[in-house]
Parts: sequence; structure tokens; C-alpha cells
Amino acid sequence: MANTQNKSDFVSMLIQSFRSYGILTYQSVGDADIDIVSIAIECASSGNGSVTVYCDDTDVLSMLLYHRSDHMAEIFFLSDGKKNKTQDKCINVRLLQEKLGFECCFLMIMMTDDDCHVSIEEILVFGVSVYYTDNSGSLR
Repeated sequence: MANTQNKSDFVSMLIQSFRSYGILTYQSVGDADIDIVSIAIECASSGNGSVTVYCDDTDVLSMLLYHRSDHMAEIFFLSDGKKNKTQDKCINVRLLQEKLGFECCFLMIMMTDDDCHVSIEEILVFGVSVYYTDNSGSLR
């Protein structure tokens, strides 16, 4: 969509449609990464069950690894493999956080800027088979 007004109208229509079905929607004014992580952390803290974040941005994964705490429900980070021509990855943030340790999660949050990106594969180098699930939800 080349026309800015068309994009805005389309997004408004989607939001209205989702809300009519009871689906919570948020529209970011600023940096969407921060909003995505804030909402995921809020939902995981609410006690209503696990949260899945559909995203390919490793900055979001880094922030989830840093901000998730033990009292929260499970948070999963689902990355679309089509973009990178790899398999989809569903990462259990708690398990990866435990494996990496606080120091590594802290260092990763320090690297979340435009000049220093790591790939999901680089984050999972510590044992990818333990941390993501296939589409059936079973751990590999």
C-alpha cells in the first residue's frame, strides 16, 4: 500500500474488526518492540496462562529474556522461518533464560540497538534442540 491514508484506514479497520471479536489490540505510537515486550510481560504476569509472541526481531527476544521473571506464566517466542528460509522456531523464554544465565541475558539487552544485532540462531547456539518446539507444541 503506497498511500499512507490507505494504510492508516486499513490498520484502523483491522483493529476494529479484531476488537469486535474480543481480541485485544494495541497500536504502537513509538517503538513497537518496547510495546510488544511490555504487553507480553503484563499478560504473563496476569495469571491468565502462557503468552506467545510472534516476532522475528531478536531485540524483542533479548528484552523478553531480560525482563521475564519466575512468577510469570510461560512466554514463548515464535519466529517465522520463512523469512530466513529456516524452520519456524518456538522458543521457551524461561528455558533459554535458565540456560544462558542472568549475565548473558543482561549482556544481550545491552546489545539491543541498531548497530549490534544477533540472529536467533546465534542466540540458540547453546543448544537449539532443547529450546524450541515444533508446531505440535512438543519440545525437541
